[in-house]
Amino acid sequence: MVDTNKLKEKIQKKGLTEAKMAEKLGISNHIFQDKLNGIGKCFTIIEVHKLVQILNLEGSDAERIFFAN
Repeated sequence: MVDTNKLKEKIQKKGLTEAKMAEKLGISNHIFQDKLNGIGKCFTIIEVHKLVQILNLEGSDAERIFFAN
């Protein structure tokens, strides 16, 4: 389960918008919002990999965000 609050915080700290993140992932903002809020499908492995790269997440940060309880 994704810790959406931590992910949103990292996006904001990077100076990006959620719409810009969706664009960088190659998905619509609506789909990104749904995935971010746990509605419908989850982020794919490829999308998580891109998010980690875009946000320059360390292994422990990525783990806390994308493998939250």
